[in-house]
Amino acid sequence: MMSLYKILLLSLLATFCSCTGKVHTNLPDEAVASKASPEVIRNYKAVEIYPDYDTTLVSQYVRSIFQDSKGNLWFGTLGEGVVRYDHATLQYFGKPEGLTANSIQAIAEDKQGNLWFGTDLGAFKYD
Repeated sequence: MMSLYKILLLSLLATFCSCTGKVHTNLPDEAVASKASPEVIRNYKAVEIYPDYDTTLVSQYVRSIFQDSKGNLWFGTLGEGVVRYDHATLQYFGKPEGLTANSIQAIAEDKQGNLWFGTDLGAFKYD
């Protein structure tokens, strides 16, 4: 009985020690390769609520997410305006670009393709 436990223990150790850390898939290597990070376009520095947040995120506080008719993703943030992701760049829009406020709670698109941002100071139309 003791030899059975030893064999089981040795086989478990051999299994865990043989891992090289590589991911094995049936996909071609180019399909597994990670995508490049998007280019970030920001014309202003927002005042962060907590300055030590992870800067790889769109924002620490995303209040709303919307996909427009062109396939762009829009993120309404608390204090950093609205962020557009077009699958290549993250572009930030805030007061310097004409928004009435940098806190965006809601995003919608009308039939003409205009985007509407609901802010803490009212609605803002972006065309």
